Amino acid sequence: MNKLSFLLNSVKCLDETGGKYREWLGNDEIYMFGFGLLSNGLTTVIRIFEPGGNFDDGEIVNYNPPKILNSNEFNGQLDAIYTLWIYEKDINLIDIRWSEINNYYLRMVQERVVELRVAGETNIIQAHKDILEKVHKRVCDIAENYTWISNADDEVFPYMTFETPPQNISIIKSYETPITNKVVTAHDGKYEIKAHFKFEKSVNHSGGLNPNDDGV
Repeated sequence: MNKLSFLLNSVKCLDETGGKYREWLGNDEIYMFGFGLLSNGLTTVIRIFEPGGNFDDGEIVNYNPPKILNSNEFNGQLDAIYTLWIYEKDINLIDIRWSEINNYYLRMVQERVVELRVAGETNIIQAHKDILEKVHKRVCDIAENYTWISNADDEVFPYMTFETPPQNISIIKSYETPITNKVVTAHDGKYEIKAHFKFEKSVNHSGGLNPNDDGV
C-alpha cells in the first residue's frame, strides 16, 4: 500500500485581527479545521485544533517535523483536495456544533460525488470544489445561530484549498510536493498558512517503507 499525507508546515500571523486599537487589548486566539476528498471517493475530516499560542503581528508557529493533518493508504494512483478554515475563538461554540458541520459536509459532498458519477465524470474531487461555498455559509450560519456574533463572516476566515499535483501514473518513488503558501484575510487580520503533501511508496501496515524501496 502507498500512503498520502497532508502536512502543515507553519501558521503565521501577518496582521492581528480587530484593527490597531483592538490589537493593544490582547492577542489572537484562533482555531482551524478542514475536510478533504480523495479521488477514490474517500472523504476525510480534519478535526478542530489550536495551531499554537496567542498570535501577535509577525508571530509564527513552525512545525518541525510538519504536523500531519491527515494520512491515507491507497493502491495505484491518487489525487486529493483538502480545504482548511481558520476562525477566531470568539465563536468557540463551533466546537459544540462540530458534528453538525461535519455531517453537513459529508452529506453534501457524497451527494455531489453521486451526481458526478452518474454524469460520467471521473474527476470526482470536483465535488469538493462544488460545495465549498455552501459549507462555508453553513459554518457562518451555525456561528451566528449559536453565539452572540451577528456577522460570522467577519470571524470565520475565507477557506484555503490545497490540491495534489495530477498523478498520471502510479508513484514509483516516495516524494514530497513543494510547499504551498496561502494567505487569508478577515476582521482586519491576515494569516499565512504553509502546507504540502507527502507520497510514500509501498508503506506496510507497521507504517514503515518496504525494505526493497529506496524511498527518498
